[in-house]
Amino acid sequence: WGGAISWIFAALYPEMLDNLIICNLPHLIALLDQRKNGWEQALKSWYIIFFQCPVLPELSMMAEDMASFNRLFHDNPNNDETVKEAYRFAYRDFTTWNRTINIYRTTTMKVWQDFLKDNRDKFKIKVRTLQIFGTADKALSLAAAKDSSAWVEDHRLELLEGVSHWVQEQEPEK
Repeated sequence: WGGAISWIFAALYPEMLDNLIICNLPHLIALLDQRKNGWEQALKSWYIIFFQCPVLPELSMMAEDMASFNRLFHDNPNNDETVKEAYRFAYRDFTTWNRTINIYRTTTMKVWQDFLKDNRDKFKIKVRTLQIFGTADKALSLAAAKDSSAWVEDHRLELLEGVSHWVQEQEPEK
């Protein structure tokens, strides 16, 4: 979720940054456009629809000693049981899950989509940006990552072939 905050911060406060490095999140407007106009990203975003249900997503994520982490991290061999246990500790209560899932809930709210649509010109990134993207991400499309270049004045997209969403953990040396 840090990627979304970073994109917004860079758009609103470019004078406070020298560079921006984004790991596995397309520019927010590129992502929204792909979700609205392309089947691939719409299908990859299925979980956002589930997250619109009240209470159920939080309970689902907490069920069976948070077995959800096994599903979330199955494509990242670097997340062993010690790492998963740390996540279980950090996400041990309903409130933490609720606040996290609420970030996804806002992405479908009309007020958020209208804000992005009405302020598209403010989301042009003026800071030199390196976007690192794993081509095997199951939740985010390569098309959205590529479309990010339209929103960044000085953009470099580094594609990591066969790497999933967890680029910084799977390929830390790259």
